[in-house]
Amino acid sequence: NCPCGSILNVYMSAYNDAGSSGDSTLMSVHVTHQIAQMPPPQEVLLVNSTSVRLSLYALNSNTSLCPTTSFSVSIRESQLPDWLPAGKEEQIPFRNEHSMGGLKEGTSYEILITTFGYSASNTARFSFVTLNRYGEMPAVDVTTKNMVRDYSPFYANLTLIIPVIIAGLAVIAAFASVLAYWKTREFYF
Repeated sequence: NCPCGSILNVYMSAYNDAGSSGDSTLMSVHVTHQIAQMPPPQEVLLVNSTSVRLSLYALNSNTSLCPTTSFSVSIRESQLPDWLPAGKEEQIPFRNEHSMGGLKEGTSYEILITTFGYSASNTARFSFVTLNRYGEMPAVDVTTKNMVRDYSPFYANLTLIIPVIIAGLAVIAAFASVLAYWKTREFYF
C-alpha cells in the first residue's frame, strides 16, 4: 500500500529455472494519485436565506482515490470583483460539512472551493442565490437577468413603460388623423 504522493526507490531482478539476473539500476518512481473531482452544485450546496452549507462527503467516499486532506473556500457577491475568504484559516482541515453564515437575503453569490490532497488539488466555482425572507427563490428580471431586490410596481420599470407609452401615442395619433380626414371630407350623395 503506497501512500499518495510518495516516492519509491525500486530495482528489478529476474528469477527462472536457469538462474537469476543481476539487479537493475535503482529507479525512483513518484506515485501520483488523483483526488476526487467536485460533485455537481446541487449535491454540494444547501442554500438558505442567510447561509450556505457545503456537503463535502462525496469527496472522500471513493476509496480508490487519494483522500482530501483540507480545503479552502472564498465567496463573493456576483456583482463585486473581490473574493473574500470564508473563515479565518486559509486551509480548513477536511470535514464532511462546512457552513457559512452572514449572507444577504435574495442575493446572487459565487463560491470558489479548492480541495487539497497529498499530491494534488482541485478547484471548482459555483454560483448560487440565497433565498428571500419568505424562504423562496427571488424573482428574476428577465430583461437584465439580475435578481429583483424589491418588488416594484410595473410602471416603475422603464424598459416596460416606455414602449407602452410610445405605442399608446401612436394609436392616439392614428385615431386623430382618421378623425381629421373624416371631418374635412365632403360627402356627395
